[in-house]
Amino acid sequence: MQIIEIKKNKKFETWIKQQECVMCNRLGSDPHHLPLAFQSRRSQDEGNLVSLCRSCHQNLHHIPSLEKSNMEFLKRKAKELWNEYQLRNN
Repeated sequence: MQIIEIKKNKKFETWIKQQECVMCNRLGSDPHHLPLAFQSRRSQDEGNLVSLCRSCHQNLHHIPSLEKSNMEFLKRKAKELWNEYQLRNN
């Protein structure tokens, strides 16, 4: 069994909580990590985290087909958020 090292970037996660929900544009207080199966990096934050409101976050967890059907969109938004964070904080 392979163990995957997960590193957290708390500053990025705090910043994500202040962004709009990528699904509905309301305040996105819930960071959502893309499932490991869809991640291209080992970090759960760098390019694999999106901002969601509580309602959209619950929907993604309770309706698996919703996340799967929106995965390309979510991956693109996660990358955009990471790039924006990098520009603002470097």
